[in-house]
Amino acid sequence: GRFRGVAVEGSLPLRSLIPVGLLEVTAAFRDSHFDDPITGETRQLFGVQDRDIDIDFRQDIASERIAWGVKYEPGGRYRQFFVDEAIDELRTDRWTAFIETTRFFGVKMNLEVRHIGGVEFPRERLLFAPDRSGALSGSEILDRRRGEFVKFTVSDQF
Repeated sequence: GRFRGVAVEGSLPLRSLIPVGLLEVTAAFRDSHFDDPITGETRQLFGVQDRDIDIDFRQDIASERIAWGVKYEPGGRYRQFFVDEAIDELRTDRWTAFIETTRFFGVKMNLEVRHIGGVEFPRERLLFAPDRSGALSGSEILDRRRGEFVKFTVSDQF
């Protein structure tokens, strides 16, 4: 097999646009391949994504003891291979927003909303006999969706 890639991280203060605003980007770009021992075809290594990107914005307002921000994670395609099956799954973009404060009771409170607008996970599973080099013996299609969820956390040192 062969694997190569690059990972980059960067922070960009947004002082001229948003006081005390910070934009952070983390990205990894990878290329991998190997010859599948069952089918003989060249394919990507299991668990390695071509790209993985997170974009975070945060603004800390120290005078008010409050911070807020948003996070964006682009969707992607994920493929898994087993001896007698192959799974192809897509994921749509994900958005998260939060607000946190230390103004009340001397503790840190964080309210987070994940999967704003919902996330879809369509999935196709193909079954082969006797293994992936053989004939297609069945399939399964799932149309999974996940709505928003809210998380409230109170933390302190005890």
